[in-house]
Amino acid sequence: MGRSSRSAEKSRLSLAGAAAAASIVAAVAVILPASAFAVADSVAISSPADGSTVELAAQSSSPSVAADPLVVQFTATGATPMCSLDGATPTGCVSPVSYAHVSAGSHTITVQAGAASQTNHFVVDTVVLDPPPVVRPPYVSGQLHDQFLVRGRRTYVRQLLLTDLQRRVHVTLVCRGRGCPSFKPYSRTVSGTAHLGVALRGAALRPRTTLTIRASKAGHRTKVWLVTVRRGTSPSLRVHWA
Repeated sequence: MGRSSRSAEKSRLSLAGAAAAASIVAAVAVILPASAFAVADSVAISSPADGSTVELAAQSSSPSVAADPLVVQFTATGATPMCSLDGATPTGCVSPVSYAHVSAGSHTITVQAGAASQTNHFVVDTVVLDPPPVVRPPYVSGQLHDQFLVRGRRTYVRQLLLTDLQRRVHVTLVCRGRGCPSFKPYSRTVSGTAHLGVALRGAALRPRTTLTIRASKAGHRTKVWLVTVRRGTSPSLRVHWA
C-alpha cells in the first residue's frame, strides 16, 4: 500500500471514531432526562434556629411589639424560595428577609423551595430599653427680697433686691404699665447681689403694672420673677424657670 493510501485510511478511521463518539453522547442524552442535570431542591434555615428565643428591642409605649425587625436567614437551592411567617400566604423571598412589628410570643417561619421546605419554631422576647436620662442644665440661684408701700391706687417700691446669685449672672428688670419710670430696662452682669430698687425709686406704680426680673447664666436655666401690682394690697409674686 502506498503512502497516499495509508493517509486516506487514517483519515477514514478518525472520522469513524468521531462519529461513534457523537452517537454515544446522543444516546446518553436520550436515555437520561433533563431533570438529571438540574440542581436538587433544598432549604436550610440558619436563623432563627428551631426552638430558639430571639430578643428584639421594643418601645415603652408598646412593650409587647418589637420595634426592631425580625431577620430570617436561610439558604435555598433549586426552585425560587417562598417564605411564610406564622402561616401567612407564602411570598417570594431572598435571604435575609425581615418582618416588622412582630409581637412577643411563639412564632413559626417556613421557607419552601419547590419540593423542599423547612419550618422553625421560635419565641420572640421583647425588651424595653430605658431611654437615656434627660440631663437638665443647673438652675440659676438667687432669692428675691421685696418690700412695697401701698397707698390706694399707687404702689411704691421700698426694696427690690436679688441675693445669693452665682458669679457673673446677667440680671434684667423690665417694667410694663402705668407708673413705670422712663428708663432703659435694667441690665447688669453681677455676682452675689443685684440692687434693683434704685431703678424704681420714686415710681408710683398703678394696678396691673408688671415687673419682670430675669437672672440668666450660660449653661444654666434662667430664673424669672413676675411681680404684678394690685390695688389696695401688696403685689403678687410668681416664680418660674425658662
